Formats: sequence, structure tokens, C-alpha cells
Amino acid sequence: MLKPLFLRLRGRLFATNCFQISSRSRSSRQGTAAEQKDKPVGSGPFKFISFDASQNIVELAANPEYWEGAPKIAKLRVKTVTDATSLQAELQSGGVDIAPNPSNLPPDMLKTMSSGNLKVDQFDGSNIQYLVFNTQSAPLNNPKVRQAIGYAIDRQKIVTELLSGQAKVASSILPPQSWAYTAGTAYKFDPAKAKQLLQEAGYKNEPITFKYGGGTVSCCNRSRYANNEVDKLVEDAVNSVDKAAATSLYGKTWDLVSSELPLLPLWYPANIVVSNKRIGNVKMSGSGDWSFLKDITLQ
Repeated sequence: MLKPLFLRLRGRLFATNCFQISSRSRSSRQGTAAEQKDKPVGSGPFKFISFDASQNIVELAANPEYWEGAPKIAKLRVKTVTDATSLQAELQSGGVDIAPNPSNLPPDMLKTMSSGNLKVDQFDGSNIQYLVFNTQSAPLNNPKVRQAIGYAIDRQKIVTELLSGQAKVASSILPPQSWAYTAGTAYKFDPAKAKQLLQEAGYKNEPITFKYGGGTVSCCNRSRYANNEVDKLVEDAVNSVDKAAATSLYGKTWDLVSSELPLLPLWYPANIVVSNKRIGNVKMSGSGDWSFLKDITLQ
């Protein structure tokens, strides 16, 4: 009998596009929303079998009718393990076979886990961490103050020492893999230039409040940035049917935005997969989704 492959999942079940796409017409034939909570329908590479609420375990099986072909593993068990120490122990003992992007494991712990029966694979990510500046609030309404902050942060040192190399310094809100990517103005660590810009801006030690946050917000222009030229470039790029022309327009857009710096790209977090060495063909995409699970192999 095949041993099910264990996963770990932190947060909501089915939080990835790997497993399920619901059809409204089919869903209406399969019962109410409450019933579908325990018996979901979909068209992904894995089929729902059962959910054990007491153990937080979801049982899945390969979908032989999946349009890209059946997954290479017959069974998949998704298990919620929120505690970092418990997850580490489960991985080391073989209780969990693979942990895609285990965000509850700190970088220094991940760095030491590639030993014994485990391996740690790292892939370039397309997600981004960044700072947003309120361009309507003093002193951040002065571009030179924002630029000074850009030159004052040693992002490479943060990536190397705090993140254990599990990221890459970002120079754009788009990842380098994107066809619309352009680097724009580079803000390499330069304290002298930062001080010079603050002097030119007339900065007099006014307080700046930093707030860390995540998740969804009620608007997209978080920095309250306004530039009519940028708006026109984006509109032309969106409406262009010529990819080369759109690429050029997006490049000009980021050149303008990065020079005025309403937001500062910090780094692209890497996608990390911790797995048992008997798991093969681990290849996570830049988005960090779980679609690669249909192609992994089990030795």
C-alpha cells in the first residue's frame, strides 16, 4: 500500500491554486456552500477525499482525469503544523515529507536543516517586500528625503546576514523574470549620499513614523503618489497591443517612479522547500504556489 505523502500547511486550507477550481453550475448540483465546505468539488490535479477537523488533516488523491495528466504521486495528505519546533521535529522524524515555503521557520533554522534525511531547495521568488512612503505627509512629501532613506538602508547586508541569503535585493516592484522589468534608479547603500540629500532637503529631524503591515488594503495607491505623466504612461502601456511598445512604456514608468521614490523595493524573498530526500523533482515557480506538487516524485 502506498504511503501518503505528507505536507505542512500554515493558514487556510486550499490557499493555493494547485488544488481546486469550482464550477458554479457543478457546485449548484453538489449541495449548499456549507456542504461544500466538507465536500468541495473542483478540476485540479488532486481530488478531495476527506477532512479530519480534530487532526487538521486533509486527504487528497490524484485526479486521473486532470487535463495535464495525473500527478505522479497517488495520495497527498495536507497537515497543519503552525509551531516551528513541531514542524522541524515532524520533518526530521519523517512525519512530514515536504514543507513548501514554511514561513513559520526562521531563516537561521532553515539554514541548518539540510542534513540527515532532509534537503532544502531555494528558488528565486517573484514576490516582493517594500517600503511605502506617504508622499502627502511631511517630511516624506520631499523626494530627497525619500531618496535619502533609499541610500541609507543596507539591503544587501539585511539579505545576507538577517535573511541568511534567502532573498535577493530588489530594484523594481516587478521581478527580473517579468517581461516588463526594468531596474530604474539604483539605491545602493551610501550613507554619505543619504546625509547630503537630507541637507539639500532641509530636513530638521522631523519625526517619521514607520508602520509594519501586510494583507489587503482599501486602495491601491498606498503612497498617495500623484504624477500625471506616470498615469499617462501606464494607461498607454495597458492599452497597447504591441508587447515591445508596452515594455518600453513600463520601463519609462518605472524610471520616473523610481527617481521620485514613492515606494522603495527592498528584496524578493526566495521560495524555500524543505523536503525528505526521497522526494524528487522539486521545482517551485517564482509565485510560490503549490502547482509543482503534481510533478514531484517519490522514491
